[in-house]
Amino acid sequence: MLRADPPAAALAWVERTRGDSVVTGVVAMRRGTSAAMHRVTLRDRAGHEQTVVLRRYVRQPREDEAGSPAQFEANALSHVAAASFPTP
Repeated sequence: MLRADPPAAALAWVERTRGDSVVTGVVAMRRGTSAAMHRVTLRDRAGHEQTVVLRRYVRQPREDEAGSPAQFEANALSHVAAASFPTP
């Protein structure tokens, strides 16, 4: 489940969010335990390549977990966005 190729709809979403780019390659990233992560290579109309990481939460949260892992991460990223120092 974590290493399976992303569905076409997910790759189409990546293309839409990156403007006039098309997906040219997808490689599963190892060691993810709670999310499927893939390195996605895109090429724009000018021929420039860009690599992004697609993270998909494909496992259902357990009953003892508080909320969605995606929502938890979105909240954390919004908190560090304004930090005056580099954050991952």
